[in-house]
Amino acid sequence: MLLGLPSECILNILKHVGVADVIATGGCCRVLQTIIKDDKFWQDLSEAKWGQAVTQLKPLAEICTLAHEEPTPAVGQADFNESLSWFTYASKRMCLKSIRSSPLSLIQEDYPDPWQHIICCVLCSRTSGSARIRSTIAAFFSTFPTPTTVLEADVADITAVIHPLGLQPTRLAAVKAVSHDFLATDWQEPSQFKGCGKFVADSWKVFCKGHRVSRGALTTWYVVCTPSASPCI
Repeated sequence: MLLGLPSECILNILKHVGVADVIATGGCCRVLQTIIKDDKFWQDLSEAKWGQAVTQLKPLAEICTLAHEEPTPAVGQADFNESLSWFTYASKRMCLKSIRSSPLSLIQEDYPDPWQHIICCVLCSRTSGSARIRSTIAAFFSTFPTPTTVLEADVADITAVIHPLGLQPTRLAAVKAVSHDFLATDWQEPSQFKGCGKFVADSWKVFCKGHRVSRGALTTWYVVCTPSASPCI
């Protein structure tokens, strides 16, 4: 079925699923397997998911990788080259697979894409999680659907959209920094980003990477992000 669609439509479909699901499509037929093995496909998928800024910012992420890695007898040239590929770049920044929703109906569960998920956590942190908060976050992603649109946006435009959330200067700085560093650094987990702590990192691990988490962490998210929660200080 996918084979009969234009390449733009295929990318538009696959950009919404996890990396394991994208790779699994290669098992459908040899043509799709060949497409997915082509590193250019992963570049196109990255641009479809996160916008044209990936073309300018991926080299900065490579510089970070080069600062920590180099070919050695233990890490061959082929493996080293793979660490700089578009496949590695994209798959690291995608959700692993489709994650089952929790019974808590957390705001961030609506945004399985890791960039959107992290930004959602930044925006909903220290809020009541009310219906207005949810609608504001939905409006944010409707207006700024990719890191590229955030980086290109005027500060006043972003501030106007996030105004109902409060703490606008703090949230604005974090949203801009996360959108840049998500694409431009060799990050390992979201706690390395400005404005992101354990809450964001744990949420990303569970809902983007499929890790298990303690009951206490889920309780923390319930307090912060469900509609019935009281405001957090």
